[in-house]
Amino acid sequence: MNKIGFKNFRRFQDFNPLDYSGITFLVGRNNAGKSTLVKALLLIDNYFKVDPIESLSFGNNVLEDANIVTYGRAKNHQAQENYIKFTQEIENYLIELTVTGENDKAFANVHLLSITDISRKLNFIFNIQNGFIRVVKYREKQINNFNLEEKFILEELYDLNNQINKTNIQLADPSLKKTSNEYIELLVMREKLLFKSQNLENLKYLNHFKSVNSVVEKDEVLFSLDEDFGDLKSFSEIVDGFLRQSMLQYEREFQNVQNGEQASERFEDLRALKELEPAFIESSFSHFMTLMRNISIAYMGANPAKQSALFAIRDKNNALAQAIHEYKQLNILEGEEENRFVLKWMQVFEVGDDFSISMHAGEAYEMRILSNNVRIHLADKGMGSIQAMLLIMRIACVIKRIKLAEKNSTVNHVVDGKELKQDSSNYGRINKTTVIIEEPELNLHPALQSKLADLFLDVHQRFNIDFLIETHSEYILRRSQVIVAENEFEVAPNENPFCVHYFPKDYDQLPYRLDYQEDGSFNRNFGDGFFDEASSSTLELLKLKRQKKA
Repeated sequence: MNKIGFKNFRRFQDFNPLDYSGITFLVGRNNAGKSTLVKALLLIDNYFKVDPIESLSFGNNVLEDANIVTYGRAKNHQAQENYIKFTQEIENYLIELTVTGENDKAFANVHLLSITDISRKLNFIFNIQNGFIRVVKYREKQINNFNLEEKFILEELYDLNNQINKTNIQLADPSLKKTSNEYIELLVMREKLLFKSQNLENLKYLNHFKSVNSVVEKDEVLFSLDEDFGDLKSFSEIVDGFLRQSMLQYEREFQNVQNGEQASERFEDLRALKELEPAFIESSFSHFMTLMRNISIAYMGANPAKQSALFAIRDKNNALAQAIHEYKQLNILEGEEENRFVLKWMQVFEVGDDFSISMHAGEAYEMRILSNNVRIHLADKGMGSIQAMLLIMRIACVIKRIKLAEKNSTVNHVVDGKELKQDSSNYGRINKTTVIIEEPELNLHPALQSKLADLFLDVHQRFNIDFLIETHSEYILRRSQVIVAENEFEVAPNENPFCVHYFPKDYDQLPYRLDYQEDGSFNRNFGDGFFDEASSSTLELLKLKRQKKA
């Protein structure tokens, strides 16, 4: 499971690591901070895909679409220190990126980058400002101690969840009056249990992130070595240079010791590196770089589609025009899987039975929809159909790009003329795509909004694509609850692909996770103004009706 956290970024001074994987919904009021998490992911992803290593850019087109322009707008306005720190766990790696900058600049200076291979207990620290790298190898003891501590936390969380479930059952008893003292006491007890459970969840994540980079006793470190990297401008070159320089120094010092000279303070660390073998270090880091290159994030902002008969290629502000253009450029042919995907879901979303795309003068596309044996312009289908078609076409393009990338990719790395093959038994799948979507429910009526949950599940299961979705739609979440119950996703050994995080409006409150239960219900409530809003309006209408009768 992947996680993301940060300090002094946007509205949050301290954002505890939040997990995201499978199909993750971000829910909350406007300006609650949902898009802040998205922006953090986009920034880190962009940093590892572009040069130079000494700066973090806010000027990428995708980042501009996400409304990140300067360091001053990115930094929390109440921050006491002039830095932003991002923390991300992805696959077996923990990334900690600290940047500083000037408010009016479209970039930040990277101060420190720490990359920890959690599986191999290796820590790479790049001090970009001072131009040196530190590599630390921890002994097994450190991680084992953490696992024991995590075990106690997980056991207590299990007991708490059982108590919460028991309390929910008691509260659901129809014979229990909601005005009774017993009912009120049960409500208070449940809130206390939920509060304690959330604190333990936060502690579990914080301990996990802290454990691999915490200050440890000397006997818990196998070796710790520093090297200047001079003018080298890529992380892979820096690691390769570190290994070459370290091994050259080891050979020199080994000869000196053989000649009876006193060993330097670094000699034992250098010998430990030699015995571990440099290839162990190199394969870990090369896998990380391959991972960051191959993992992709597809960002789909909340862009209302335009109702037009022709879609101009040069109209960069028309999301559907760009989606159609990409579909054609990817050469998705009739009968291919991506084409069948579009046909299936445009029927589910009641757009039509088939579609055709034609080019006009090399400048614009025309899309016609076959519906009830009549071909009409997509623009004549209404905004709901246009918006649904935009989402379906975009996802089809992501699926095609993944196939093309897998066909052309390699996970091998060459160092000094030697090919190093990745240890797939330890690291698993490298290629992974996360699709970020803002408000996919735009212009869709409630019945079609609910079908979005089915769309996301189908894509996740068939193409191994994850989703991170900002939404205000009660209907999508309600449908996900039904899917969880119908498929028994919360019954072992099944795994539930759905995950929900609620962002409270109060700045003093951090987001919290809502866990699905076996019957599809959530283990705790949303904040005011979401699931309870329709009920509140209904009660208000009944109250007004009684007043009028009186």
